[in-house]
Amino acid sequence: RHVLQVKCPWAGLSPVGCGGRTCALFIKGWYATDLGIIFHELGHAQGLSHSGFGRDEYGDRSDVMGDDGTNERGYLC
Repeated sequence: RHVLQVKCPWAGLSPVGCGGRTCALFIKGWYATDLGIIFHELGHAQGLSHSGFGRDEYGDRSDVMGDDGTNERGYLC
């Protein structure tokens, strides 16, 4: 089955911290079943930034906010 993908460089997109009663999160196409991506974007919605290490924005792989979706290290919180 062919899944139509939008052409954008991200798997998910969310504002950091949501004000008001609603918040929009965006998960691209087949990433909608990836729990790591979903948890990462929900973390942003709760006000969390990326978990970096040194100069690597995603460098701290100890939690889901440090994962850019490119490694298969499991689901951590």
